[in-house]
Amino acid sequence: MNQKDIDRMVRDSEITERSWKKGPPPHIGWWNASYRRCKEQWSWWDGEKWSTPAYFFDTRKQAAENAKYRAIAYVDKIEWNDYYPQGARVPRVDPRDIK
Repeated sequence: MNQKDIDRMVRDSEITERSWKKGPPPHIGWWNASYRRCKEQWSWWDGEKWSTPAYFFDTRKQAAENAKYRAIAYVDKIEWNDYYPQGARVPRVDPRDIK
């Protein structure tokens, strides 16, 4: 997949019906986060900064690799929402609630 295909996919998936928020999310984890409100873009929030994004076509290994690197473009414009896929293999859990 080349950059033109990725740009088209991101543009075609932009959404507004979710409630997008600015600022930090409530806890560490993967969040649907994007400066373009793209439903296909997920970034890791480590409690201080956003990672580079991962997309649906990335492997788990690629997504984990992306989570290691700090987002550098449009960081001040990143918005997030609390959408989480129904039936996800791993539930969204606030790590502060784990005993």
